[in-house]
Amino acid sequence: MYAFLILAAWRVMLELSSRLARTRVAFLVVAVIAGRRPALPGQDGGELVYEHGVGASSVAAQANRVLGGR
Repeated sequence: MYAFLILAAWRVMLELSSRLARTRVAFLVVAVIAGRRPALPGQDGGELVYEHGVGASSVAAQANRVLGGR
């Protein structure tokens, strides 16, 4: 959250000040890195479930208990 607040303030300062124009490339790099960060837990969770089957056997076992072994 704080990274995006800092990026927003940086962006406003870029628009208001011509002296900060030379930091546009740095802003872009930091923004891309910050934008990638929230996606990592979803990617890791997807890999755990779909590639390694984490939690899949427990869900199947629970369904068998609920459905009475059908």
